[in-house]
Amino acid sequence: GREAFIENAIARLEAASLHQAGLFEDRPPRLEKARALGVATDWDDDVSQSVPKKRIAITGASTGLGAAMALQLAEPGVSFALCARNIAPFEELATELRRKGALVEYASVDLALSGAAEAWIRDVWQAGAIDLLLLNAGIFDGRGLDGQLETPDRAEKLISTNLTSAITAALTATDLMRRRGTGHLVCISSLAAFGPHADAPSYSASKAGLTAFARALREGLISTNVEVTVVHPGHIESRQTQQHVG
Repeated sequence: GREAFIENAIARLEAASLHQAGLFEDRPPRLEKARALGVATDWDDDVSQSVPKKRIAITGASTGLGAAMALQLAEPGVSFALCARNIAPFEELATELRRKGALVEYASVDLALSGAAEAWIRDVWQAGAIDLLLLNAGIFDGRGLDGQLETPDRAEKLISTNLTSAITAALTATDLMRRRGTGHLVCISSLAAFGPHADAPSYSASKAGLTAFARALREGLISTNVEVTVVHPGHIESRQTQQHVG
């Protein structure tokens, strides 16, 4: 009882301090946590809509969540810059996005390679400033059917793709957005950042690292017009869930 009371008190203090500093913005999950802990907020039930974004860049956009986000955001006036390792699905996706009135360009980029993320961001920016950058690229690895965890080589590639590339892309874009005076970064993390999977330790570590980076970056940019959002999805029906043994 005493331990639970102390943990709850600490959680309430953390929630209150984050809200006071304007950092309590992982909504709606963070808003729901604030309410559950009894921390008063000045947010309405309907989260205010941001200024419409016109130039949108998405990593890991050829399939899964990345493609779904592009389809949801597509409309006349939107220009997409998309990248993924496998560009085969892009032709069909681009057709759908153009049918919705959007402009589309895409490239094959292996973000696990050193310097690839930074180079892609700069190439995209040269063609037009990025209003919204969705850092979605990621791979999943863990225990296979044989019961063995990922090898060190696979773990290194996973961290390079899921965490290192997101950090370098975010820092590159942030510098450009600050000079421009506006911009929005969205980091796609995972609930695994809070509940690590015993069968996917490297993946869990990559997402925990991404969440920590995004929150720290957001705090450092609080006095600027550059926004940082971190999203924590649960399981989504995709290739990842198909290969996750559990």
